Amino acid sequence: MHFAAAGVTAQASTHPPTRESVKRSNGDSHLDGESRSKHVLRQDTPHAKPEDGRCEKEVGFERILRETGIKPLRSVRVEVVDGRVQLEGRVPTFYAKQLAQETLRPYSIGLKIDNRLAVDLP
Repeated sequence: MHFAAAGVTAQASTHPPTRESVKRSNGDSHLDGESRSKHVLRQDTPHAKPEDGRCEKEVGFERILRETGIKPLRSVRVEVVDGRVQLEGRVPTFYAKQLAQETLRPYSIGLKIDNRLAVDLP
């Protein structure tokens, strides 16, 4: 069966969803295959420490926030502690605070997001 919308065609599959197709439907479907592979955080070594002593997931989460292109999110610090992703720092608006949290949600499956970002009000 084929579907067409706005000049894009897709073929419906009769096969059950694979792990990869489920990942794509969990929030990063807007990325092409190469970009998606850059955003995937390694699950096989959750406690691996990069050279600066920080958890690989922390570094990966911060990289995802930087790559959004939203300037206030570049300075957000991320720590992974006891099953929680803690966001710390200051942002100019409540929108930026929420955006940081929702940007990381698809990548933090199984972790609670603890949004401690402070909003600088005028």
